[in-house]
Amino acid sequence: MAETHIVKRLIFYLIGLFILSVGLALFLRAGLGLPVNSSVAYVLSRIIFVKYSVCVAMVNIVLVFIQLAVLRKEFRPVSFLQIPLSVLFGFFVELTCALTENIQPSGYVANLSLMVLGIVFLGLGLSLYVQTDLIPLPLEGLALAVTEKLGRYPLYAVKRALDIGLVLVSVTLSLIFLHHLEGVREGTAVAALFAGRLMGFFQQYISLSSSKGHIYQNRRNSAN
Repeated sequence: MAETHIVKRLIFYLIGLFILSVGLALFLRAGLGLPVNSSVAYVLSRIIFVKYSVCVAMVNIVLVFIQLAVLRKEFRPVSFLQIPLSVLFGFFVELTCALTENIQPSGYVANLSLMVLGIVFLGLGLSLYVQTDLIPLPLEGLALAVTEKLGRYPLYAVKRALDIGLVLVSVTLSLIFLHHLEGVREGTAVAALFAGRLMGFFQQYISLSSSKGHIYQNRRNSAN
C-alpha cells in the first residue's frame, strides 16, 4: 500500500510539472509577459540566443546553487535532486512549446484569453505538484532555504521578496542588454495575483491524502 501511494504521488507530481509547463507555453504564445519565475529565463534566452526551455533549466539550476550558498553545511544532499528535476522541467517546457507552436493569437483579446488559459493551467499544475510533498522546484526551495536560515520572516514574505527580486532582475537585464522591456508585462502581475488563488481552488477538488502535512502549507500556516 505504501509503495502504491508513493507511485501515485510521483505520477501526480510529474503530471503537475507537465501541466505547469503547458501554462508557461501558453503564456509564451500570449505574448503578454511571463510568470515571475520564468521571466528571467525568457529575458536570458533573448540575450544569449538560447532556447527558452534551456534557459528555464539553467536558471533553476542556478537557484539550487544559491540555496547551497545560503544553507552551506545545512544544505541537504537530497536537495541536489532539484538539478535533474530542473532538466526534466526544461524538457517539458521544450515539449509543450513545440506542441503549442502553431498557436498564434490575433489581437489583444485573443492574447488575453490565451493568458487566462495559461493561468488556469498554472493553478492546476501547482495544485497537483505542491500536494505531493516531494522535491520542490528550485524557487520554492530557495524560499524555504532563506526562511530556514533567517528564522524570523514568514515563508510568504520571503517568497514575495524573491518574486520582486526576480522581476527586478528581468527588468534590469532587459534594459541593459535589449534596451527595451521583455518578459515582464501585465501577464506577470496577473499570474502573481491569481495563480496561487487558482491553486487553492483546484485543491478543494483534487486532494492527496498526504497533503495534510505538506511542508509549504505547514510553514505558511505557522507564519500567519
